[in-house]
Amino acid sequence: MKKLQVASLAVLCALATATAQGEPIRTITPAEYLDRMQGGWIGQIIGVGWALPTEFKFPSKIVPEDKVPEWKPERIDQHFNDDIFFNVGALQLVDRTGLDAPPLEVAIAWLNSQGRRSGVAFWGRVGIAPPDLAHPRYSGSGKWSYANLHMFSDFAGLVSPGMPGHAADLIDRFTVKSCETRYDGRFVAALTAEAFFERDPQALVRAGLEVIPPDSQYAEAVRDIVRWHAEAPDDWQATWRRIQEKYFENPDYLHGLDPGPGTADAKVHGAYVVLGLLYGGGDLARSVVLTMRCGQDSDCSASNTGGILGVALGASGIPARFTEQLDVKRPFNHVDWNLEQCYEACERLARLAVTRCGGRVDPESWHVADFDYDPGPYMKWWAPPPTEGSVFSDEEMRRLNVVALRWALPKFFPGWTPQNYAWSSSMKWSREGREKVLTLDPQDPARPVVLKSSRAVPDEGPAGLPLAAGGDRPWKLEVRVDGQAVAAHEVGTDASHFWTEAPLDLAPWRGREVTVELAASYTPGTEKADRPDMCLAGLAGPKP
Repeated sequence: MKKLQVASLAVLCALATATAQGEPIRTITPAEYLDRMQGGWIGQIIGVGWALPTEFKFPSKIVPEDKVPEWKPERIDQHFNDDIFFNVGALQLVDRTGLDAPPLEVAIAWLNSQGRRSGVAFWGRVGIAPPDLAHPRYSGSGKWSYANLHMFSDFAGLVSPGMPGHAADLIDRFTVKSCETRYDGRFVAALTAEAFFERDPQALVRAGLEVIPPDSQYAEAVRDIVRWHAEAPDDWQATWRRIQEKYFENPDYLHGLDPGPGTADAKVHGAYVVLGLLYGGGDLARSVVLTMRCGQDSDCSASNTGGILGVALGASGIPARFTEQLDVKRPFNHVDWNLEQCYEACERLARLAVTRCGGRVDPESWHVADFDYDPGPYMKWWAPPPTEGSVFSDEEMRRLNVVALRWALPKFFPGWTPQNYAWSSSMKWSREGREKVLTLDPQDPARPVVLKSSRAVPDEGPAGLPLAAGGDRPWKLEVRVDGQAVAAHEVGTDASHFWTEAPLDLAPWRGREVTVELAASYTPGTEKADRPDMCLAGLAGPKP
């Protein structure tokens, strides 16, 4: 069978229709779907809110029973929490692009959804396109490069009721992670999808194993927890100790990752979720607490456990003590959607998913089918296959709101070299009425970021640059010629004018070759949260 994770959704749905023939099709009423989907969101919020006080506090330690936070009604307020609003952002992306958007369109839309200083967007902004954009070579070297997809994965299960294969395919097509990290996302999404029809934790775990390579260390970890639970069904701490011994102390499984606070090994995260589900026996509170007590990044794992069981129970089955202060109308930070809007988007997408995957949506019931998902070959992040050399075309780069300075300088500003510039320095195609606007961030905030160029000043004709400096808050621009300051500008001090005109006249140096430096620096005392966008336009000017 062709690898389904790279096929179009139209192909997937045709396969779904074929594989569903002669097999029972699951049925769920619209009201049941809404109740369970809402329960999934609420369960996530309960899990992350309850475990948040223990996050990173217990590396490689069991959280003591007396350190387990007491549930308080106000803990349901997690509108600020990245474990929730990242998932909302992923849902928004699917809602905006459509379920069958090709990978290239998804990547462009995703990059445009990221803030200018978003590190995860960097390689896309220098031109790396799918499928390489998800390759370990471009996912960075930090430990979070090998996890945290669990913060983006629940949405895929919530819009795929009873369709774990469809949920896994959404993870493949709407995320930019690979290897064990992607398997973690698939696994959580598949369990969430299966929980619309199944409450037995063992059955949920089996559904998750179907969407990840069986020879992966992630699958091995899941199978270990199932076996260790069978061997010690009343001693979850014995199973935790076995996880610690095998996956934190054996270099064949750690692969050089830091086992300290906030360890981001995806398979360990999955192991903690499975432990909570199996030893919790379907009880929401007990399961969340057990996952939390495994420690490390405890709120992330508890969020997934709570979300999966929230679907299984439905919003109507979650005890009222957890939801008495739930505010469904308050927007989440950074994404502007509230919980009601998440509910609406999930229902909208789930209806499409059911019909596009061989099922049927009737007024009284949804008839759900799924396709035979192929998890593909095992990809190891510590020994990945070669990259494919996939890059965006220049036309596709022009569709990005922001491109990296590293990509833009040689193309549009030849001869200029940057010094002390951070990776987040970038170019927007237009801003505030100007074209090809550079935005500079210093690598060392205590020193200026400098753009430097040698220019031959002509004997006659234009001899300068039509510079303009812009800012949303105050910063300083110093212009130097041959090392001597010739102009200084206070930028961003007038809220009514974004741009400060700062033309450079090189007429005094006609017939000579000079070195021009543009030095942008923060004003003294600028706090990190108040750092301005230091923008320059007109840099190209007459060709040297």
